Amino acid sequence: WLTITRGDRKSNFSVSSGYGYIYNNNFQDAFFIGIGGITPVGKKASFIFDSMTILNSNTYNATLILMPSMRFNQSYDKAFQIALAGVINIDNTGNGTSFPLPMVSWLRKF
Repeated sequence: WLTITRGDRKSNFSVSSGYGYIYNNNFQDAFFIGIGGITPVGKKASFIFDSMTILNSNTYNATLILMPSMRFNQSYDKAFQIALAGVINIDNTGNGTSFPLPMVSWLRKF
């Protein structure tokens, strides 16, 4: 897995890529590509975008995970995050399925 990031803790952009295995009735190899970043939209709020594409070379499936989020910083070491994520899967015949995957996170630095 390789990630390249430009920016700092408050504002950045990352591109990542890797090779691994996914489980789809059996273990299959896959290529992963990710894009993400964060940018402030106020004094204590930030917009976060994260995405990952999973390309399965055995079955020629592609899965796209999109995760736009808002992070609300309570202090330097605490934040609350809401993501309106979704998953899109396209099989080898071109048929697609999708479903929402909303998430709520509480981030804490120890």
